[in-house]
Amino acid sequence: MININKSRANIIVFIFLLFLIPYDSVIAAGDNTELKISIDGHKVDFMDGLPFINSLNNCVYVPMDFFQDDKIQAQATWVEDLNHVSFLSRDGIVSSFFIGNEDYSYFELGTDYRAIVRKKSIAVPILVEGKPYLPLRVVVETFGINVRWDGINKEVILETSDEFRDSLETGKEWRELLEFIESNPVIYGNVE
Repeated sequence: MININKSRANIIVFIFLLFLIPYDSVIAAGDNTELKISIDGHKVDFMDGLPFINSLNNCVYVPMDFFQDDKIQAQATWVEDLNHVSFLSRDGIVSSFFIGNEDYSYFELGTDYRAIVRKKSIAVPILVEGKPYLPLRVVVETFGINVRWDGINKEVILETSDEFRDSLETGKEWRELLEFIESNPVIYGNVE
């Protein structure tokens, strides 16, 4: 007969039960009460999925669709089979992320392939209820957007440059970027 004291038995049961909780539930349990995000002074309203602070790394996560907001206007592509998310910003920056992977890359269209910037982040893209959520700071910084945190008001403040705003207003090179996407389907997951 095995003799296990009561406290050890409780620990074993707790560990067993911990594995029954879905991973994304633990992550999404982060603090998102009254979390605000603004872009150039304009508050962002979230329609499909709320931003939250990931309790594992204290980073703000947003749903993939956030980056298509009219103040950022990035084209987002989700390839579920590959767990891959890519973005094409209005000013020609292509960013590439894989769910659960710390590695990411970005480059400017029209540059030599050797100009691809490869980086690592402790904040990795995740799935929450089957939807891609990405670390806000990591993604917008690939677009050249500045990020500040106002801890008192629990607000992420995104500030775009004049060049970035001009590219949104004039539509500079947008047609060329979309044509590039259509001619390079594998990069963006537009595989038929």
